[in-house]
Amino acid sequence: MAIKDRLKPGLSLVDTISAIAVVAVVIVGAANFKYYAVRDAVRAERQAVAARTALMFCEAWRGCDGAESFDPVACFEGIVTLSAGTALNEPNDYNVVGSFNTTFDGVAQNITLSYRDISSQLRALNTTVSWSRFVDEPNTPSLTDEYFQLTTYCRK
Repeated sequence: MAIKDRLKPGLSLVDTISAIAVVAVVIVGAANFKYYAVRDAVRAERQAVAARTALMFCEAWRGCDGAESFDPVACFEGIVTLSAGTALNEPNDYNVVGSFNTTFDGVAQNITLSYRDISSQLRALNTTVSWSRFVDEPNTPSLTDEYFQLTTYCRK
């Protein structure tokens, strides 16, 4: 009878420790997943903002017939605050018209406008928007950071 009393159904110490380890691994995995999901969502939003910025500048420049004298500061006065910047990530064989710094949705961006004459009547207009790669990094785009390039064409 004494042996029957000692063999009661239940969890042993090994079972309990194993369950705690499994729960800990699941919690760490879920936290890691959430971290990367939030980080990637912010990076995707930054790229979408850069794409919209590039499109806005490219279309405004195209609306001015791709003029070398295009001045986005005057064109977007009262809409966007622009300051002089350094050309980053400009394509090869293109002539840089200007580079500007601005902030959209709290993200610092560098916008570089460049063009290339394809023929006597066709001009390629290129807009490159650079922004900081990492979410927790200060908003200072550099040559090694993310960038989005958009090229459109217009008649000269």
